[in-house]
Parts: sequence; C-alpha cells; structure tokens
Amino acid sequence: MIEKEESETLDSIRGMAALLVLLTHVMQWFICPLIGFDHLAVSVITHAAHFAVLVFFALSGYVITHSLVTNARRNDGQIDAVAYTRSRLARILPPALAAALFSLAVAGLIHGLQMHGAESFRTEQDKWVEREAVSLRAKDVAATLLMSNGILPGTKAIGVNPPMWSLSIEFWAYFIALLAASAVCGSANQGRAARSAGLIHTIAFLLLMLIFAARPLAISQYLFYWTIGALWYFHRRHARWVNAVFGVVVVLGMAAVPRCLALKEDWNLIFENGAAGVLGIPIKGALLILLALTFPALRRLPTRRFFARVSRSSYTLYLFHYPMLCLIFSVFHLDYLDWGVWPRVLFLCVVTGGTVIACHLLATPLENKTAWLARADRVWARGVPSRQDR
Repeated sequence: MIEKEESETLDSIRGMAALLVLLTHVMQWFICPLIGFDHLAVSVITHAAHFAVLVFFALSGYVITHSLVTNARRNDGQIDAVAYTRSRLARILPPALAAALFSLAVAGLIHGLQMHGAESFRTEQDKWVEREAVSLRAKDVAATLLMSNGILPGTKAIGVNPPMWSLSIEFWAYFIALLAASAVCGSANQGRAARSAGLIHTIAFLLLMLIFAARPLAISQYLFYWTIGALWYFHRRHARWVNAVFGVVVVLGMAAVPRCLALKEDWNLIFENGAAGVLGIPIKGALLILLALTFPALRRLPTRRFFARVSRSSYTLYLFHYPMLCLIFSVFHLDYLDWGVWPRVLFLCVVTGGTVIACHLLATPLENKTAWLARADRVWARGVPSRQDR
C-alpha cells in the first residue's frame, strides 16, 4: 500500500509535470510567434516539458506496478485480470474519449465557421507558429479512438491534440505489464516451466508489437522509461539488484554525455524519438533515476500539497489543454499581435488559469473511476439476464 505522504509526493510530481506541459504549449502558441522558436528560453522549457512527459511514463510504471502487486496479494498470489482491466479502462477511456470528441468539435468549429486557422494560422508578423493550420485526418481519428495512433503505420494523434500521441503507448504498456505480471505470478499449481512459458509469450507479444509498429524505437524507449518507474517500486525490497540495473543506466548516461556535447549545435538531437535520439535514451533514463533519488527531499517541499491538488485533474489537463489553446488562439491571434506587453501578460495569465480551472471542473466527472465502474456494472446487469430470468 502506498502511504499517504508518498502518494501526495507522487501526485505533486505529476501536478508539476502537467503544469510544465501546459506552460510550454502556452508559450509555443502565444509567445513563439513574437520571439521565434530558436530563443534559448524556448529551447530550455520545451526540453523540460519533453522530460515532464517521461516523468508521466515513469510515474505510470510505478503506480501500475503497485496496482498489480496489490491485485496479486488480494487474490492469493494470482492476478485478477478482469478487475485490473476494468480499473484501467475506467481510468483511461472516459477522459480520452471525451478529449478526442472535444478535439473533433474544435476542428469542426474552426473549419465549419472558416475561422482563423482553417486555412492558415500564419501571418506576416509571425516569426513562428505552433500549427500551420487545423488539420484532421479520418485515419488519425480512428486510430486515436482505438488507442493505436502512432503505433499503426501512417497514423498519428488528432491534428488539434498532438499530446494524445503518448496515450496509446501508455495504454499498451498497461496490458504488457498485465501479461508479464500474470506470467510471473501464475497460479498455485503452475510450475517453473509454465511460468517461463508465460514470460516467453509476453516477450514474444512485445517483440511482435515493436516489429509491426510504425515507430518501434520511439515506442521501446518510452516503455524503457515506464520500466524505470516499475523497477523503482521494487527498490525497497530488492535494493541490491535494482541499484545494479540503475547503476548501469547511469553509467551509460554519463558515457553518452561527452558524445552529445561533441555534437555542438546538434546536441538537441538527444530529444528526438527516432534513431537520432538514441544517445539521449540513457541520459534521460539517468535523469529519471536521479529524480527518484531526490524523492525524500521532494516530500519536504512547501508547495507539495498545492501541486498534489493540481494532479487531481492532471490527466484531464494533459488531454484537453491543447485543443483549448488552439481554439483560443484562433479567436484572439490576430488581435493579440497588436496588443502591448502588459495586456498580453494579463491575457496569458487568464488563459493559463482559465485552462487549469476548466480542466479541473471537467475532471470531476471524467476522472471519477468509481462512478464509471458503477455505470458499467449497471449497463452489464441490464444487458445480461440473471439465472432466474433464464
């Protein structure tokens, strides 16, 4: 069981990461058109937001591992796959489907009313724009709804909501973890051979997914960051071998730093997702491990409870903020370019705060996992006749 103080600290990290992603996209939408994308501050905060997404994956690995361990303890060493699957679907699907529908509504509204951005967001005054125009492809919508965007070849996230790219990877990580945990736990009458076969099947499934995926290297590295979080969960009981694995990652990360520095102006390639970013994988893995080592210090931060409250709607904030900013940019962009500094500052404060508040309100129904499970049970009870009715 995750202690209350530990849970609050984990939530505070998630809340900080979610706000960092929001602030980065606010900057990219509204500030980069004025100063360009090559500014040092833009580069720093953009790469920080990239790392914040990796923190989401590591936290997910930690929490899902805890969920599977708790599930096994509750069921005499076996995994209740049905309960786990219901819990994960009730957590991830309602906000994700709502965000996809909202994104479609934003794209439909901008195109239907021929608003600014339907053809192009770019003006002669802009040094850079986050999106050239609002795009929408049917296969991207279908893949997003099926949690396969970016995994199936030729697909990506909905054009007005690119942060949803990470959702499909996390979704499949849930079930890869379920297969692995089921194989490790097995049943009481299974021998070592049967459990080994289960692990082999899990590895085979993972390899097949990566072989046929559109971006196998990108997917595998995010699963690697997820695994770092999963390993950290076992640190208390198996510190020796977890430290050994982490030590290897840190050494590889340190060894990759000089090579990255030698790239000079191309050092930011370490943040790429494909082959160009291979050098960055151990570096970012090492940074995640260093963050985990600072966990005791994070517990003493005075802002911990504030960010923990923000985290209650962090999932909804992550999924909804981008199409919200897209719509606001479409409405205000042309006027915003002619405003003075202080009106712009006030406007951005209102946009940022308003987005956080709106997502917090949306999260109340969308992230209520207990309520969604109860609704699913009622629908199931109505659709499946009882034994007395048969």
